[in-house]
Amino acid sequence: MTSFTFHPPGKPVPKMRARVTSGHSYTPAPTVIWEALVRVSAFAQVPEGWPMDARYRVTLHVTCDDRRRSDVDNHAKSSGMDALNGVAWHDDSQVDELHVYRTVDKSCPGVRCTVEVL
Repeated sequence: MTSFTFHPPGKPVPKMRARVTSGHSYTPAPTVIWEALVRVSAFAQVPEGWPMDARYRVTLHVTCDDRRRSDVDNHAKSSGMDALNGVAWHDDSQVDELHVYRTVDKSCPGVRCTVEVL
């Protein structure tokens, strides 16, 4: 199989900036939790024999529940790029195409992500 699609449960969380406290850097909890949900959801859909060393196309459909400011690139990082390192590929530098679509629907926020081998 040369593609798979997954839908992590819950409202999409854009990647938040790392915080620094007492000289230590950490990723805010909402980002950590969301990326874990994305990884588990993707892992469950990765076909047997999936090539981890290929080149890829990623298509993300992000549906937010309001129009508050959230950058599509931050959604891409948390819902499809950084989150899939070690699950769909070794490193997100293997992604050659990225398509991100953002819409607003208060009744049905979520993410649909498709990963394809090029």
